[in-house]
Amino acid sequence: MGFYSPATLVHDAKRHEVEVRGPCLARGEAFCTVEETDDPESPALRIGWRFVRGVGERVLERLTAAQAAGPFVSIDDVVRRAHLTRAEAGALARAGAFGAWEPDRRHAAWSGLRIAGDTLPLAPVSGDAGASAFAPRALAPHEAVTLDYRAVGLSTAGHPMERLRAWCRRMGVLDTTEVLQVPPGNQATAAVAGLVTVRQRPQTAKGTVFLLLEDEHGSVNVIVSRTLDEEHHEVVRHAKFLAVYGRVEHNGPLVNVIGARFKSLDDLAGADALAHRSHDFR
Repeated sequence: MGFYSPATLVHDAKRHEVEVRGPCLARGEAFCTVEETDDPESPALRIGWRFVRGVGERVLERLTAAQAAGPFVSIDDVVRRAHLTRAEAGALARAGAFGAWEPDRRHAAWSGLRIAGDTLPLAPVSGDAGASAFAPRALAPHEAVTLDYRAVGLSTAGHPMERLRAWCRRMGVLDTTEVLQVPPGNQATAAVAGLVTVRQRPQTAKGTVFLLLEDEHGSVNVIVSRTLDEEHHEVVRHAKFLAVYGRVEHNGPLVNVIGARFKSLDDLAGADALAHRSHDFR
């Protein structure tokens, strides 16, 4: 399954009505686990702590050992018993791993930083006065998704393309489900946009580039000729969010878009803040 990123697998699971839950120090473990739900025939998938960026093997060992001695009961309990540094506590807070005790991630980060035993430059002073005065606004949905990608590399809250859906509608850009419904024919064309999750340029393909665009509904294959890859090299090879206009090709159950024009949507999507890299293969 190494061809697909964890984020792609999570979005696909959700589209197949599998509940996916984020990292949690009250209920989860280092590795992903299966949890019971109200429906005994539909268990949920819990993302493991090891997916949290900034949490290495030594941190996981400390967390696992502390949990084995007894379940965590609070943010303070986690930080003290696992001997977390401020950087480690902050990473877990940003990932929502303290959510069972404090749903607001910035409040959770503040609590963890106050308890951790080391110091960080410009760290908040310890004491309850500073914490009580800190009242951040709630995160907008797209901000929560962006924070998830930065903290964990995936999101259980939504897909980054949802932020661009209104723009796509105005511009006549289809989603991946709508592209699959374009009738076959030599003159069938469409525009589609998505997050680039895979780039391939096999040596046997004579310079042809194959892209996989993903949105909140699914994914679609895009084929870029060698000539157009060279002409639009910067966009084709480096854009995180890409709009493609081209001919829709039906090959049995498979649908490809033969790219003719390309537009980076990175500025619209706030791609600089999204910690995402496509899987690039040659």
